[in-house]
Amino acid sequence: MKDSEETKRLFLGIPLPADIIEFLNEMKVANQELGSVRWVPEPNWHITVHFFGDVPVTYIQDLILHLIPVIQSTPAFSLVFQKFLLAPKRNPRMIWGQFAPHESFTKLVQEIRGLADETKNSFKEPKIHVTLARFRYLKSPQLVKFPDLSVSGPMPVTRLTLWESTLTPKGAIYKVMEEFSLMR
Repeated sequence: MKDSEETKRLFLGIPLPADIIEFLNEMKVANQELGSVRWVPEPNWHITVHFFGDVPVTYIQDLILHLIPVIQSTPAFSLVFQKFLLAPKRNPRMIWGQFAPHESFTKLVQEIRGLADETKNSFKEPKIHVTLARFRYLKSPQLVKFPDLSVSGPMPVTRLTLWESTLTPKGAIYKVMEEFSLMR
């Protein structure tokens, strides 16, 4: 890639249905008094499948063409919400809504990483999650309230979205580049 070549910061993710957003919002509502926490705007909530990073604009259409057969050959599946947590375990900097591991999600992540030419030797089991908030330092992590809630049922995953992420001083702005349907 040439230094002057225009790029777009891209990632592939699972958009969340309104009922899951409403459910996850309960964590935000329960913790409004946490002053040092920067809540991710609800329209930006998603489950990341793969972060591509800066992709040359001239390569984006090729990327989409490579994604189509992989995604369209992946059967639709469902994810089950597991818990709210601080992440990572050591030195937490985020509040997550985590979903239970799922074989179809893991396989999809592996296939997409293969398209991106990333080494498969370093593959770790993905943590299926939505980042709800970020913070640099949380003085009293024990003050975080974890609502005892249960979601009504599994979340169907029937489509993926390729988003462009533009970083601004006020946070990331996401723009839909392409939407893909999984096999039904």
